[in-house]
Amino acid sequence: GEVAIFGLDPQTPGNVERSDAIEAALRQNAPEIHVVEKMVGSFSIGSSELVAERVIRERPKLKAIIALTPREGYSAAAAVHALHAEDRVRVIACDQTLAVLMLLRQGALDAILIQNMRGMGTAAVDNIIAEHHHRPVTSPAYFKPTLVTRENIDDERVQQLLLMHSSQP
Repeated sequence: GEVAIFGLDPQTPGNVERSDAIEAALRQNAPEIHVVEKMVGSFSIGSSELVAERVIRERPKLKAIIALTPREGYSAAAAVHALHAEDRVRVIACDQTLAVLMLLRQGALDAILIQNMRGMGTAAVDNIIAEHHHRPVTSPAYFKPTLVTRENIDDERVQQLLLMHSSQP
């Protein structure tokens, strides 16, 4: 199948690396899937939606749009809906915001790739405290992302990742 990646932004830390990691994972795990479009992000939802509509129209074999930002996810979902392409094109967004979580629950998004922000924050604070007390800090920690779907959004583990205001670790 064909996929498009939307929302490339070299000015946003980690954005290009995220795109590269997605492409590497596709090559390794699903070599039959090819990235056929990579689009730079826009500051306007409307212009992003128009670009997504154009790509969907011009690429009849397009199966999915991977949106690197919540804004691009919202735009891609709107474009898929406007063109009545829900049965043909899936939309995966990155990062949890209330807007994309709502779109997931409504069925406009198929999945959201989220980060373990609490785990990253805890590791950062632990390193700051260790450094303050002249103890060695841990080497870089890597936190595996989680794919959230309508099927697993209410699972306790996923809810703990999504509830950023919770005081529980």
